[in-house]
Amino acid sequence: MLLKTIRIADFLLTGGREMRVMPKPAAVPAHVRAFMLGWAMGAVLQQRGRVGLHGSAVATPHGAQVFCGPSGTGKSTLAHLFAARGYPILDDNIAALSQAAGRARVEPGVRSLRLWDDAIEAYPSAWEGRESVPNTERKFTMMPPADRIQETALPLATVHVLQRGAPCFAVEPVRGAARYAMLRQQVFCPHFLPGTGASAAITNALIALADRTPVVRVRIPDGLGAADLADRLSAAWPARREAVA
Repeated sequence: MLLKTIRIADFLLTGGREMRVMPKPAAVPAHVRAFMLGWAMGAVLQQRGRVGLHGSAVATPHGAQVFCGPSGTGKSTLAHLFAARGYPILDDNIAALSQAAGRARVEPGVRSLRLWDDAIEAYPSAWEGRESVPNTERKFTMMPPADRIQETALPLATVHVLQRGAPCFAVEPVRGAARYAMLRQQVFCPHFLPGTGASAAITNALIALADRTPVVRVRIPDGLGAADLADRLSAAWPARREAVA
């Protein structure tokens, strides 16, 4: 698969094993790195037949909690807040899944966070490595300290799909065939699947994931702040270890 950009770089991905990076003459190294660890890495996972969910993931005593949803729903802000509370980060952008003993696991990945400037101001920290995110003026990457990074894979506990604009807060279990449909919507760069030739493998992996993993829809009213949202989500985590219905 060949991924081409106008100003950053071209990426040639072969069999999920090799990535050749060809930067444009005026490319900013940080932007090349961001694209490589985002879209290019998502395509590599698909070439390997691995599911990558577009979301952030944090480590808890109950397993890895994954937060998915459209841009602006607060995935990275939640990861930032949970890391500050002692829940290390597995990844901020792609929750890469593997299988062990019939159960999905979230592998450690890119642990830098991409935060909007208003989230940085609202929830300040002493984290380092602030760099601008490509094609944005108000979003930056930040690197958490080593003790806020999870270095080993963890069993997947729950997939939270964040939806803003709700009239009131609610956490709704997604069941049956709707769980598979919801998970498929969260796949990172789904438009790459025909080009990677991995549609069948990803579909089978998602069916298995839907059969064994709790998925919840989190309806968030616009007035609910990220800190309050984190409190409400973490309060329910131990109860979500029950078998999937």
